[in-house]
Amino acid sequence: MPTINLHLPHWLYWAGLILFPLIGTALAWRSRRHDGPRLPSLPFAYMLLLLAGFVGAHRVYLKNRWWWVFVPLTLAVIIGNGHIRDGRELVSAARADVQAAAVQVRRAETAVQNNARNATQRLETARAQAAEADAKMTAAHVVLDRAEMVTRTLALVIAGLLAADLVLLPFLHRNRRRVEEVTPVVNPYHYVNAEAPSAVETVEAPTNGFTRAIDRLSELVGGFIAWWTVIAVFFYYTEVVCRYLFNSPTTFVHEAMFLMFGMMYLLCGGYGYLIDAHVRVDIVWARMRPRLRILADVLTSVFFFIFAGTLVATSWIYLDTAWEVKEVSFSDWGIQYWPIKGVMLLGSVLLLLQGTSKFVKDVLVLRSGRV
Repeated sequence: MPTINLHLPHWLYWAGLILFPLIGTALAWRSRRHDGPRLPSLPFAYMLLLLAGFVGAHRVYLKNRWWWVFVPLTLAVIIGNGHIRDGRELVSAARADVQAAAVQVRRAETAVQNNARNATQRLETARAQAAEADAKMTAAHVVLDRAEMVTRTLALVIAGLLAADLVLLPFLHRNRRRVEEVTPVVNPYHYVNAEAPSAVETVEAPTNGFTRAIDRLSELVGGFIAWWTVIAVFFYYTEVVCRYLFNSPTTFVHEAMFLMFGMMYLLCGGYGYLIDAHVRVDIVWARMRPRLRILADVLTSVFFFIFAGTLVATSWIYLDTAWEVKEVSFSDWGIQYWPIKGVMLLGSVLLLLQGTSKFVKDVLVLRSGRV
């Protein structure tokens, strides 16, 4: 298999984190407005062909029974790449033996010229070892060349099938749409039990313009950041393909993803607080009456504001320092850290705003006397 050398420019990384969620959200809104049956999409089928066509994902999406043809070929390529790695290790070890044997031969020849004791016997032994090392080197090259030839042939077969599907995909898509337009697919697991009463009756808390704006902002940020999980799937998928199909592991995927997950954690703090997803020690709180719960939240909110305020101040210091020294990562990727520290500041501000919204709503509930 040929090797590939992928490099992710920094601007493309940041553009992807911004544009991909925007495109995904727009497509989701467009899908919700569609009233008819959801038929297969040709652009999505082409995307699957380009990203995971080697396992027949595009044919699985179009429910074509010939998808399985790609699977054994792909598995054979993966196994072949394993043999290639083993063959390279054999060649490397054999090359080291050849070089060591050549050194011994040169030393033995020098000893013969100096009429050293047993020099002739040592020379014969060194030459025999050199001949054996050369034989191992030749055998290792044979193993490596055979593995590369078989794997390259299988890869060309997969490439040929994918090239054919580039042309056939519109016909496969048209046939699938024709079938599903006649017999639309119904999800057998989707049902609504209209007779089941609601387990919990809730009372809508009083709000004002400020709290509604902050809550809506947290919802938008949470929905935006949720699309980053799809980016993570694509990135790790790319790493697996590069590592096991092309023997070319990347140098940026791991760092790009753990930085992204850190930013997700920070930016979703406000949304998590909105939906009450943060961990709380509720041994006593859960046993209180509703009014006492809200009163306890109001009284203990001082600890939240101390934490959130400290987080905002610390994040600002980190951002200022990273900007001043032009901090970058220590890896080969060398991404700038100031945008990440800026996201840390933004996430802490969103968390502080959502906590303020929660505090205002709790006060409004207590003043209204509805609990």
